[in-house]
Amino acid sequence: MPDFPYVLTSSKASRLFAEIRDRGKPTKVNRPWLEAAGFKSKNDRAFVNLLKFLGVIDNTGTPTDSYDLLRNAEWQGHLADIIRSSYQELFSDYENAHTRTKQQLMDQMRSIDSTSSSNVLDLKATTFLNVCGIAQFSEVGQETLTAVSIPRNPAQEPRTEPVISHENGVQNLTVNLNIALEIPTVTDQAVYDAIFSAMARNIGTLLSRDDSE
Repeated sequence: MPDFPYVLTSSKASRLFAEIRDRGKPTKVNRPWLEAAGFKSKNDRAFVNLLKFLGVIDNTGTPTDSYDLLRNAEWQGHLADIIRSSYQELFSDYENAHTRTKQQLMDQMRSIDSTSSSNVLDLKATTFLNVCGIAQFSEVGQETLTAVSIPRNPAQEPRTEPVISHENGVQNLTVNLNIALEIPTVTDQAVYDAIFSAMARNIGTLLSRDDSE
């Protein structure tokens, strides 16, 4: 059963993580480190337990790899990942647990930690929300659209018809016609002569008409 931490002064959480980014990496994060960073209240000492719960420091107060992640430019996203991992019991039931109300979180925590009083659950939910408030969560289930290059299918491309114009400067269009004729089989040569003679006359008439236009 997880023992969710709470800090009476959790509203100072943003200042705490600012100190982690701005100050050099210490050998230990402990009471002297907190006091040197300006957290001199007795209630501020609980921040050490919070950082241990988050895995930012180990049980001896030594900074972990997560501590280093909180010192780079994407620290808010890393903090969100750290919170999801540390509070996995909350996020396993509600993927966006950080968006729930304090009362909803208290009810959820009560089902996990039945020994804590309502006042303590209130402090634990408040601490969780204050830490989540400075993290940057990418909402679960939100789809990210990625541009994909789709090869073109020539058969689906729109056809562009050539524009025929008689204006000067426009390239002439050449049209080739293939004519297929089905001629009945006959024994009279005169029939074939008449067919081809008629074709010659008609084609000649078409060509003469085009030249005259």
